[in-house]
Amino acid sequence: MKKIGYVLILVAVMLLSSCATIFTGTTDPVTIESTPNASFVVRDAYGTIVAEGTTPTTVELKRKTSYSVEIALDGYKSITMAISQDFNMISILNLGSVFGWAVDYLTGALFNLNPQSIRVTLEVAVLDSGVNPVA
Repeated sequence: MKKIGYVLILVAVMLLSSCATIFTGTTDPVTIESTPNASFVVRDAYGTIVAEGTTPTTVELKRKTSYSVEIALDGYKSITMAISQDFNMISILNLGSVFGWAVDYLTGALFNLNPQSIRVTLEVAVLDSGVNPVA
C-alpha cells in the first residue's frame, strides 16, 4: 500500500513540474506600432536580429532573453525601446520541484516579456544645415 502512495506522490510531482512551460508556453506576442508607420528591428540581448519588418505588426518572441526594438523612418528620429524579462508567477506552482524550475528556466517560461505592446510616435528630425542664422 505504501508503494502506491509513493507512486501517486511521484506522479503528482511530475504533473506539477514545469507548470509555466505547460500553462503559459515559452513565447509572448509583442505588438509593435508607430505613428507614422515605420520599419523596425528586434535584437536579442546578444545583438542578433530576431525579427524585422514594418509597423504595425505582432511578433512572437521567446522568453529566454531580453530584447531591444529600434523603430526608424527616414526624416524622423529613431527610437529604441527595451523589452525586459519579468518573473512569471505561474512558476510558483512548481513548488519544491527542482526539475520543474529547471525546465521553466531552460525554456524561458520562468519569465514574461514586458512590455508586450510598444506604441510610439516618431518625431520629425531637425537637420542641421551648418548655416548660422543671421542675427
